Amino acid sequence: MSLNSVLRYKGKPTDPQALGRELKVGAVLMGRLIQHGDDLSITTELVDVRDNHRLWGEQYNRKLSDIIAVQSEIAQQISEKLRLRLTSVQQQQVAKHYTENIKAYELCALGNYYLRPQTKEGMQKSIDFFEQAIKIDQNYALAYAGLSKAYFTLGMRGFWLPNESRQKSEWAALKAVELDDSLAEAHALLGLVKEALSWDWMGAEKEFKRALELNPNSAFVLGLYGTFLVHNGRPDEAIPYAQRAKELASGSIPGEAYAYLHKRQFDKAIEIQLKAKEGKPDRGNFQLAEAYIGKGMYQEAIAEMQKVVARDMEPERWDSYPILAYAYAAAGKRDEALKILKEQNELAKKGYISPYNFAIIYTGLGDKDRAFEYLNKAYEEHVPVMQHFPSRPMFDPLHSDPRFADLLRRMNLPPERFMKT
Repeated sequence: MSLNSVLRYKGKPTDPQALGRELKVGAVLMGRLIQHGDDLSITTELVDVRDNHRLWGEQYNRKLSDIIAVQSEIAQQISEKLRLRLTSVQQQQVAKHYTENIKAYELCALGNYYLRPQTKEGMQKSIDFFEQAIKIDQNYALAYAGLSKAYFTLGMRGFWLPNESRQKSEWAALKAVELDDSLAEAHALLGLVKEALSWDWMGAEKEFKRALELNPNSAFVLGLYGTFLVHNGRPDEAIPYAQRAKELASGSIPGEAYAYLHKRQFDKAIEIQLKAKEGKPDRGNFQLAEAYIGKGMYQEAIAEMQKVVARDMEPERWDSYPILAYAYAAAGKRDEALKILKEQNELAKKGYISPYNFAIIYTGLGDKDRAFEYLNKAYEEHVPVMQHFPSRPMFDPLHSDPRFADLLRRMNLPPERFMKT
């Protein structure tokens, strides 16, 4: 079960049976932690979802410095109580401490907390916390993995120059693997770097498969491998991995919707995305907007992207204003699309705006020459979103142009796998 799937219940009164049914699990671990200075009081209770029966419970009174050890103790006691048949590797994972330094542990946890929403400010804060953790424990592989993720995402969102993002995310991923070759997340991040920044598809797949060997039940690893398969032109293969990631995350991610979008099965993608959005009608989703565009539902796409823009207010992002401009152009509202294009050009005079942003807008406007001009710039810069350009439905109008096939060959991809004519 992934952290994101349970984080939404934090601090809320929760009925274990209702929660278990929602998460589709057989047992729920409830816990409460109270801190008084350096003293910790941790109360835990394992509840059977079927009949609300208390399977196990314990109270731990420890010093703050013992928090790392007590996590392993709780996990081992639960596995023994449930008589789980763990492999030797799984037993090692339960008992493993990524650091013995409590301060480094706290700083890494803060780094992951600020990284999770993937805002520019949050990711910059997360880097600071990860770096502080590494200063304390230079062998903390998990902190290096967090750094790699933050460095990559800043480049992918268009907040950093591609070269800076590439160098730093690759360095941090390699360092994490060097320090702990058994860390699945580190191998998955190295796979992401090879896929997105070097277009080394064979090398990337090798790393993803190694990550899955190490931890086949990681929603993070399964999700990354699923998107890799989509970008590699193999969306059918991606679906089971995406579905498994979704199961582990208990429906908190749309999972296979991404594969269906790239398969041009827009109705299915829309259905899955809308289900994932239940209870959050005001939260915009750019992939849902893309599916609406593919379906020809341009007004719905515009409305969805307006929610995205209102929430993020980060014009550097390729998945924000540029897709809204594309939707406007597709709907025949050319003036609105040109207004966004002008705004992006003005921003580019003051700071970095990815050429990928302009490629999206010009494709929507039907200007193939300018679209390829900016796609080639994105290729030259190794912009860390180019890996999904070949399979993305937004760029279908470019497929019949010989320049599309040429660009794919330079990215080490077979054009025939992607071209929709």
